[in-house]
Amino acid sequence: MNKRKINGIIISARKSGRMKMFKPLIGYRGNSFIRNITLKLNSICDKIIVVTGYSASEVKENIKQLNINSKNKFVPNTTSNSF
Repeated sequence: MNKRKINGIIISARKSGRMKMFKPLIGYRGNSFIRNITLKLNSICDKIIVVTGYSASEVKENIKQLNINSKNKFVPNTTSNSF
């Protein structure tokens, strides 16, 4: 029997208009939102795709500190309205 592969996707490409802050980097339960989501997906996914845009380098660095980089793939959102 073949094991099914599960991929997760995190869309982290825009700044919140209402909160006036970049939500993925806001602290939540001792980590940033993006780290908490990545850790949860890491336990069930074979690959995690992170769509970046606004503050892409900060998002990448924040996730890379988790040392689970072999599962992560960063894809830039290059549309003009993503920033």
